[in-house]
Amino acid sequence: VSTSLNLSYGEFDGKMWDNEAKKIIYAKFDAGTARSVLNFNPFETFEGNSPDASGYYPGETGYKDPARGDVSYASMQVER
Repeated sequence: VSTSLNLSYGEFDGKMWDNEAKKIIYAKFDAGTARSVLNFNPFETFEGNSPDASGYYPGETGYKDPARGDVSYASMQVER
């Protein structure tokens, strides 16, 4: 009996998962197509949680804590 999982991961797996990366994934998102690691809305939340870089939510098999950039109050003020 095999216990291995054949999971797929998205374009930004292991890379910086910041707002710019999310915008790239969102631009490719097709709501009329089935959800997958390459087709998901990165701004959608489930029970208050955001998906990782592959569209998995915390608690789901395959979820990886994404690499995030430095977020300081000063950098958020620059983005405004």
